[in-house]
Amino acid sequence: MKSMGWVAFTTATLMAILGLFSQCSSNASKHYNHTARCLYYWKSEFNLTQEQTDELKQSGVSRLFVKFFDVEWAEQFQRPVPVAPIYFASPPPSGINIVPVVYITNNTLIQLPHDQIPVLADSIYQKILDLLPNTSERPTEIQFDCDWTGSTKDKYFEFLKEFRKKTPPTETILSSTLRLHQVKYRTQSGIPPVERVTLMFYNMGNFKSIKTDNSILDLSTAKGYLSRLNEYPLPVDVALPLFSWGVVFRNGQFTNLIAQLRTTDAYSMPETLKPEGNNRYIALQSTMINGSNVGKGDLIRIEEISSQLCKQAAQLLSPKIPLTDTVQVILFHLDQELFQRYPNPEISEIYGAF
Repeated sequence: MKSMGWVAFTTATLMAILGLFSQCSSNASKHYNHTARCLYYWKSEFNLTQEQTDELKQSGVSRLFVKFFDVEWAEQFQRPVPVAPIYFASPPPSGINIVPVVYITNNTLIQLPHDQIPVLADSIYQKILDLLPNTSERPTEIQFDCDWTGSTKDKYFEFLKEFRKKTPPTETILSSTLRLHQVKYRTQSGIPPVERVTLMFYNMGNFKSIKTDNSILDLSTAKGYLSRLNEYPLPVDVALPLFSWGVVFRNGQFTNLIAQLRTTDAYSMPETLKPEGNNRYIALQSTMINGSNVGKGDLIRIEEISSQLCKQAAQLLSPKIPLTDTVQVILFHLDQELFQRYPNPEISEIYGAF
């Protein structure tokens, strides 16, 4: 009996040691201590239902990155203009921090004269303040979304420096989105003068090519861009996709996108869409699908992201994040059907991968 007790004790002890070792090995691969659960909100009207508010609280989401407006170049005025500004039809839920996001087109930077950069910085800052749902509270972070290139990085970085003058970093952190090519080709792309960057881990392929299978998320393609991510000299947050769309081709040429189209939707329309295999369908008649035009004979490729694929992306990125205290994981994006398509436990597993 004594011998059996000793065997049981040593077996239990060994299992505990192995478990501890495994946990330490897993934690050792990460370079951050905390994860902030966040979502993008990309609609022009902010209006959450009580159900959405309850789901946000249940999932532990603490921040919403809300697109406040786009900045595009207006040829008729020869200057940048705000497009699709946010309207807060309802106030943000209590306990949820709002981060304004401003999308600046690369064409705006191409056309913008250098001497107008300070004017643009001032105009954007004032527009953000005007649109804030609670003007008595300054945002703790402002994010700029811009797919800058080697030819526009100087203007973009100068703009960020000018905007930085509007508010001290002790009050408001400035962040910028970051694409995979800007990680891999860091020397050519440069490092934006901000406090944080958000790696946009989606829209990886050419959706306009009829040969592409899934332009939203392709892990085999992404791996080729990540070898130096852990060397990035700024804290890196992560944006992951939870959306789908249909890509429409006519006579082999791209025509338009269909928002939030899924294979389950296609199966429910046998009189309209005929399966061709490999997530491709032929339109049997001219019609409207989710507000987008489809012509008879058009080819529609459905690209969608399952929660499992998104989790795999999270697991791929998790050990590659550079040293930081907290990594913000931002899922794209919050709409009326997000929690119906992706139940809360599945979303929590994605956040839990970090």
